[in-house]
Parts: sequence; C-alpha cells; structure tokens
Amino acid sequence: MTNITLDRLRYFMEVSKLEHVGLASRSLGISASAISAAIASIEEECQCALFDRSNKRIHLNEKGKLFRERVEPILEQIAALTHQISSDQTIFRGFLSVGGSHFLAVHYLQNLLDEIQTKNADLRAENSPLRTTQVIQDVLDGFLDYGVCFSPHGHPQLEMTTLHTGTLKIAVSKNHPLAKAAKKDDFKLAQINRFPAFTHKFAPGIDYCENHPIFETVGIKPKISQYFHSDDLCVQSLIRSEAWAMIPDIVVKQYSRDLIALPLPRQWKAPYEICSIYRKALKDRPLLHFLDERLKKTLC
Repeated sequence: MTNITLDRLRYFMEVSKLEHVGLASRSLGISASAISAAIASIEEECQCALFDRSNKRIHLNEKGKLFRERVEPILEQIAALTHQISSDQTIFRGFLSVGGSHFLAVHYLQNLLDEIQTKNADLRAENSPLRTTQVIQDVLDGFLDYGVCFSPHGHPQLEMTTLHTGTLKIAVSKNHPLAKAAKKDDFKLAQINRFPAFTHKFAPGIDYCENHPIFETVGIKPKISQYFHSDDLCVQSLIRSEAWAMIPDIVVKQYSRDLIALPLPRQWKAPYEICSIYRKALKDRPLLHFLDERLKKTLC
C-alpha cells in the first residue's frame, strides 16, 4: 500500500468520525480538496469504495468500517510510541499563559495544566477564565499564548483549530414546571415562552447570542430576564429559578444532576464549536499542539 501514508490515514479517520469532508477540513486545518484526494487515494489502493456518498454527506460502508477497525489501533500504537519517545526527550519549560471561556477554563484547561505540570516541574503556567471576546483579544494582544473558546470567529492573525463540535440545547432545572411536561407526547417547545430566559450576551467575535436564528424557526420568543457570560453562573441561577437557557450540550452533561435538556423539534439546528486559538507566530511551538491533542481527546 505505497500510497497510504499516516497523514492520509488520519484524514480518513477524521472524515469517518464526522462523516463530512468540510467539517473534517476545518477540524484538521487541511483543505477539503486535500482530504478528498487522500480518501480517493486510499480507495484506489484498496480497489474499493470505503464510503457511501449522498449530497454533501458521506457514510462509512461495511468495507469502510472494517478498514477503520483495523486502522484505529495502528494509529493509536504509533501515537503512543511517538509520545513515549518524545516525552523522554522533550521537557516543557518556561512560562505558559492560557485562557478560556469561563466553563472551558474551569472544567478542562485547569485539569490539563495540572496534568502537564506534574510531569514538567520547570513549567510555570497561568490560566484565566474570561469572556470569549476577551480571550480572543488577549491572544491577539499577546497576553495569552493559547485560548479555548466557544464558537469564536476566525481572524487573519490567528491559528484556529476545532477541538469539538456539539449542539446548543434548551436546558431547565429538574424542578422546573416543564420538566414533567417534557415527558409527554404532546409537549411543544414553544411552551417555554411562558417562562423567563437567560441568554448569552451578544458580543463581537462569537457566533451565538440572544438573537439566535433558531428561535424564529421553532417559534421561540425569549423573555430575557438575565444575561450571562459564564455558563457555570447561568446554571446556578437556572437551578434556583423557573428560567430556561440555551447552552452547549457539554454544559448540560456536566450538570446532569441538576439540569435536563428539553426535547427539540426535528428542524432544530443550533451547532457550536469549541476551538483553540493562538497567534500564527507561535504555530511551531510544540506545547500548543500538545494542548490541542490532549483537549481533543478530553472533549470527545
């Protein structure tokens, strides 16, 4: 299999996971045409199609599933070997300044920093929970080496990598009057219009806010009573009130003991991304790529 390189196998794995060449392109930071060419090269080498294609979506067929089943452990072994070899030679030193949207900085970045510093005693680090817009600005201004945000806009001076994709959900407390109603077959999401809403404050540089287009699509008219920048603070208020909020599914999962996600109609489309950002001048810094890889695995 002379044409099947490790990079092409990695492209295949990402496409097989996301079932979309465009999303894989954004996730890997590689052009869609390069990914399509890599898939075509693998299929030519295997002398069979590995995906069934329909419109812009592609799905693994039976041969593709078998190929992925065999390829995945190979890549994992190579990654483990590479890390073992490099970890004996590469020691992270100096100072690292990171920041993230409040929820991500608290629940993900801090755990990762603690893990890294246990193995790298000479690495000093700082973690700043911030508004998404402030994370972006501080990375641009050089106050932060690395940032992690919910759905940031792109910027020509920044490298941006998609670490995770998910869906925004409508969440309420488990004690909310709609918690029981949501279990019935005749539940309509528009019933939340009777209750106050907490919503993410609009700010330049982020994709979702109080005027999300999905609201009009599904007949939601938010009666906004509170704005928030921190998902954690929003959740604490949700638990104590009869309000609702549209928050990332990853946040709902974190607080699954206290929150439920209401059933959503079929036409619901409210995606979000978790992305890392850093200045292009730092793109060759190994530690930043290490952070990307560790966060990708943690967020999956």
